[in-house]
Amino acid sequence: MARRQRGVIRTWKAAQGYGFLAPEDGGEEVFVHITAVVAGRHRLGPGSVVVYDLGRDAQQRLRAVNVRVGPGLGTPLRLALLASSLFLLAVGVISWLGLLPAWIVLAYLLLSGFTALVYRFDKRQATQGQRRVPEATLHLLDALGGWPGALIAQWALHHKTRKGAYQLTFWLLVGLHLLGLAGVVWVVGRG
Repeated sequence: MARRQRGVIRTWKAAQGYGFLAPEDGGEEVFVHITAVVAGRHRLGPGSVVVYDLGRDAQQRLRAVNVRVGPGLGTPLRLALLASSLFLLAVGVISWLGLLPAWIVLAYLLLSGFTALVYRFDKRQATQGQRRVPEATLHLLDALGGWPGALIAQWALHHKTRKGAYQLTFWLLVGLHLLGLAGVVWVVGRG
């Protein structure tokens, strides 16, 4: 029977997706595999505080299951959800005020959903060693207005979040998109 524990990751082999943690209460180190992590994978590494259930594998060796990474679990994903929701809400309000056509709200929702699915497909292709979606295609979808879905997908799937150049381009495109949208709202509002 599994019991809830706290511990600290002592060693972590990111390329292989496993490591060992030291239980907070002492005792022998416990094996942990990336597939056992249910929240906070992107923050996992040496020194990470985790909460887990203690279980055993088929050979009766100790292993961590249902692992969650320390305080502030999944903060980037929560921020992505919040930012995307606030943006879509703002577009809805702006549309309700008559500064944007009503179909824009639906277009953003559909494009965000489609973009999230494309990111999911690309992540699956990456994990299976298959042909990937070109980054230019992902960025085009981001720039056209699918960035809220892309932002959520990046953090939910832990995809493209550590590539500095990709993130820089992504955020520049989001900024340009927001400037363009603000320009349209300004022009419509003055007219």
